[in-house]
Amino acid sequence: MLGFRDRGTRRARLAALVFALATALVLGAVACGSSSSTSLPPTTGILIRAETLTAGRGCGTAETQLFKYVVVVFQYSGGDPNLRASYDAVVTSNAFDCYTDGAFISLPTIDGNATFRLEVFAYNRPAYEVAPASIDAAPVLGRARTPEDRARLATFAGELRERTTPTWTTECTATQQANVQALASCDPLSPGLAGLGGGAAPPTRIALDTTRFELPDGRAALCAPATQAPDAGAEPDDAGADEPDAAGDVDAGEPGDAGAPLSFAKVRVRTRIGAQVIADAVVTCPTSFVADVVPEPLAYELDVGLLDPAGARVDPGAQTLCTVTTRTGTTSSAVCPTSAP
Repeated sequence: MLGFRDRGTRRARLAALVFALATALVLGAVACGSSSSTSLPPTTGILIRAETLTAGRGCGTAETQLFKYVVVVFQYSGGDPNLRASYDAVVTSNAFDCYTDGAFISLPTIDGNATFRLEVFAYNRPAYEVAPASIDAAPVLGRARTPEDRARLATFAGELRERTTPTWTTECTATQQANVQALASCDPLSPGLAGLGGGAAPPTRIALDTTRFELPDGRAALCAPATQAPDAGAEPDDAGADEPDAAGDVDAGEPGDAGAPLSFAKVRVRTRIGAQVIADAVVTCPTSFVADVVPEPLAYELDVGLLDPAGARVDPGAQTLCTVTTRTGTTSSAVCPTSAP
């Protein structure tokens, strides 16, 4: 059995051991932190910030969002170094997800010229899925180290224009500096190939078929352009469909009996982006409603009101809401509600 003196000696030794271990751990942590802060060398290269490309559009799978982008890097090839056209020798290329910065490390220089021109091909998900193999070939090609490499990269750059349909494009410049990741300066993204001098994209349009609509109360409405106008004493509705409220909703009016189909002769279409009405038109059915819109992929809502030949609503509930998301250079058809089975 230990005496009180032996117990005290043992406790003192234990306390000293604990203190020594704690000191070693603290010193080790400091040494580790110090070495990690100096072990990563500075990086020489150029960088495109992903947020520069996705600003105002977002990153994701929606048709209005940027999904993936490809960057082709060109270096000085001779001539006036102040002209972008003098930078047409392909150096490298790569493909990036929308949330990833486009980084290129330690690019070679020619005659001391460290400035590069970058072509950016940006795709939403539908555009990417049309030609994924062509787009994903960018990282496989790697850097141009031989004349054969340069020829393959030049062919690839041309195929991006010919075999893919970029949603947006732009051009950037960057000057590489030693031990610095230099940020590229990019022009704003433009629809199609317009950002690379490819000219304006074909017209972008939205279209709405006007032969038949399914109303919120379950009734069908059919085009009947020969329907007679109402009695002269009837007061026409000067606005057609009700004005949308601040949230963009259309007042469905008093529901009617879900029975015989309604007949209409004209369709009033208010085109909105959110709560903002950007166009208001009336067409005689069965002529489709077609409108030119900006080439940028956007989501639109169409407030549809059904009218008689005189322009009056055929019924308080004769209105519906259709939607459409555009694709640059094409005509996109609006989708309207259908009756429940």
